[in-house]
Amino acid sequence: MNINNRSQDLSFHWFAEFESSYLKQYDNGIENKFQEVINHASELKYFLIRHTDKDLSITVDLKNGLLFINKHQANVDELIKTEKSNIRLIYFRRHKVDLNAQMQEIGRNIIYFIGFQYTDKDGHNHKILLQLDNEGNIVVGNN
Repeated sequence: MNINNRSQDLSFHWFAEFESSYLKQYDNGIENKFQEVINHASELKYFLIRHTDKDLSITVDLKNGLLFINKHQANVDELIKTEKSNIRLIYFRRHKVDLNAQMQEIGRNIIYFIGFQYTDKDGHNHKILLQLDNEGNIVVGNN
């Protein structure tokens, strides 16, 4: 798939801020692979996705274990008060392709998942996850 077409297919693009550097998904028309973020996960401070057409961004603060929607902290008491360690980024996309009876593509939908998981003071693992569709509708989940 042509990079320009791929860029246009995605409603959200990612940005990563590390201890001493910054990486964008698309930089001067070239796509940086998400693997670069994974390779430097221990240095990752903030990870965000920004909608390409709407005023919507989701930021994960990986040093403090917090979520921000358009720079406003997600006001979840559990997130703010909980002692967190081993904070890890969660980010992936699900692509759904609709086909007709002749197996021709008739539609495509991408769902974005962003959040983090952490270990609490008792050693239990928790996940905070947002699900976003192409239009920017958000579903919040945790476990």
